[in-house]
Amino acid sequence: MRETKFLLWGIAIGIISLLVVFMVTILLEFLSDLFKDASRWFSNPLAFILSFIAILLLVGYVCGRLSLILPANAIDRRPSQLWMNWAWEQAKGNEWPLAALVVSIPFPVLMLLGVISKEFLQYARTTPALLGIGMVTLMYALLCFAAIVQVGILSFAYKKLVSTVGAGQELSEEVTVPASP
Repeated sequence: MRETKFLLWGIAIGIISLLVVFMVTILLEFLSDLFKDASRWFSNPLAFILSFIAILLLVGYVCGRLSLILPANAIDRRPSQLWMNWAWEQAKGNEWPLAALVVSIPFPVLMLLGVISKEFLQYARTTPALLGIGMVTLMYALLCFAAIVQVGILSFAYKKLVSTVGAGQELSEEVTVPASP
């Protein structure tokens, strides 16, 4: 059950991050309509980079705060209040370090995957299928490695934050009742 909860919370945090990206993108599109020449807004490399950084910072901020749910679930702990409220309170004062932790591992891996997939698409017509399978396997291996490293970093951050945050937000052990015969 623990693994299922962990997976579902990971999916929920991913969906929340996609919603943040969607909302920021809609806002940027709306702001670009306010300018006379909207077509230049996204074709301008500087505007594109600034938009990308804004989205990355917002996603890191939200996911960093909510990511404390994952290590707490992994050790079968549960807060006395709602999970998202608890995670938001636990991260108070450490939002940006958590955002940096959450973004620092996936961002370089995704950039590397972008380069690998670009190379794969460039040689896809001229290379045998075995090379394509090897490239896809390499991409998945990099994603799995990044996920393992990310879980380790989040667990360490969780341990540090929970030991330093006030006692009013303690977690309790999850109690399991044995089934009667």
